[in-house]
Amino acid sequence: MNIIETSNISPTHDSMKRSDGSLWKLYNFRGGQLVLTSRGQELLSHNLNLRRHIQSYKSESRAAQRYGTERIFFRPGGNSEIFKLGETDLLIKEATKNTRSSLWQALDRMDYLYTLCLQNLYPYIRVPEHYGLLIPNEGINDYMLMRKINNGITVMDLIRGRVNVSPDIVSSIKSDFASLKHRIMEASKKTPMFKKYKYPFILSDWKEDNVLADLHTVNKDRPYTLWVIDQ
Repeated sequence: MNIIETSNISPTHDSMKRSDGSLWKLYNFRGGQLVLTSRGQELLSHNLNLRRHIQSYKSESRAAQRYGTERIFFRPGGNSEIFKLGETDLLIKEATKNTRSSLWQALDRMDYLYTLCLQNLYPYIRVPEHYGLLIPNEGINDYMLMRKINNGITVMDLIRGRVNVSPDIVSSIKSDFASLKHRIMEASKKTPMFKKYKYPFILSDWKEDNVLADLHTVNKDRPYTLWVIDQ
């Protein structure tokens, strides 16, 4: 699981052009393969401290530490587990290789959804940045790096009263969630990639637990932001 020792990564790479015009870069190196979205390329190229965090995470992952310094269990995520990367605002999703819904497919969906929401939907509907995917040759897991949003408070948490929030806000969020899936699918129909990114592929695990209610990120339309995750 080596994404830090760049001497092991080939200086050449393959590029994959995305529907939004951005480029993914695919690196083959001695320990496996590294895939970076356009946002991941920017993140890793300008943050040397982050590279050190990930190197320490690698060591704790090999030792199976669930509550270490850099690898801190955060929440389950479907066929995966999600860990906080130390004190950063990043998460790492670990999933067993060759599962029916691979992390490669998840990264594909989430990168598409990120751009779709950013360019076509109201600012209270967003998707966290997903930065890349590590596919080691050895071991049983693949790893995906993504942005952490709040403390993982979901629409379901609000519905079940697990968080102390104004009833008016809860009612508004429930109403927005009821139309959210339709809004995303209607926006997707207007893109040239709709034949690929259509339901159920685009929203593979739609439920209240997979939409975060961020009460700290306000915008011109709402006093909150809804973040779609784990699709």
